[in-house]
Amino acid sequence: MNDDQKELFEDPVATEPKLVSFSAESLPDPRVKPPGWLYRLIQRTHYVRPLTIKHSGSGYGYIDGRRRAAVVKQLVADGELPKNFIVRGEIANIGGARAAALSVVLNEGRGQNVVGEYRAIGTLLQDGYSEKAVAAELGIPWPRFRKMMSLDGLLVGLLRALEQDKIAESTAYALAKLETDVQKRMLRQLEKTGKLTLKQVNEARRVHTEKVASDLPAELFEDDDGETVLAWPVLALVKLRELREIVPADTELHERVEALMAWLSREQGEGDE
Repeated sequence: MNDDQKELFEDPVATEPKLVSFSAESLPDPRVKPPGWLYRLIQRTHYVRPLTIKHSGSGYGYIDGRRRAAVVKQLVADGELPKNFIVRGEIANIGGARAAALSVVLNEGRGQNVVGEYRAIGTLLQDGYSEKAVAAELGIPWPRFRKMMSLDGLLVGLLRALEQDKIAESTAYALAKLETDVQKRMLRQLEKTGKLTLKQVNEARRVHTEKVASDLPAELFEDDDGETVLAWPVLALVKLRELREIVPADTELHERVEALMAWLSREQGEGDE
């Protein structure tokens, strides 16, 4: 262990992982060959998922990230990364089964900004990898991978705000489902106030979907005398409920169906009075 490593690990290590930042040179020897595809990925993006290093007895090793560490060290040796390149990671004073369990947990949720992972995915997709292969290579569970890909619908300005931690990840996913003009309004609001919450985004979505529903022709709900016709809305609600059951819940169509159902319900209620 070199002096940098001694300085890194000189503090007592708690049982729970401790988030740290350290130079690439201070990483323990990963003792694996750097994979070519991962070398090219980190070379191009400079994105490295956080590592997890175990502290067990008098030695140090990897719970998660051995190949990433090998690539970073090789890139530094090749002059592709600066010697002071910083890698984020966690130190855990555990081993054996607990270390293996922690590795699984770490693969389920990463601590680094999602934009880095999203761009890494894009890089591999451009290189010809399939979505399934990319998810497997980056160790991202498929449901989370599909959710991250929804960021394709996010305006560049909002994606940049997510990268700079100006908006939360949950807020970004909600924004990505909105139409472009609504996203533009949200971006202007963020630039003006410096704040944009999930609650504000949901409210904007509600207002927008209600407007879409209210823009439907009035003659669809009225007879020749201008009286409200209840039979059509009732039948429509039945059909819309059936449609809602088969449309994926995380899609814009599902939201539009629910908005139209809510509007029809109000129309029906007003007609009964």
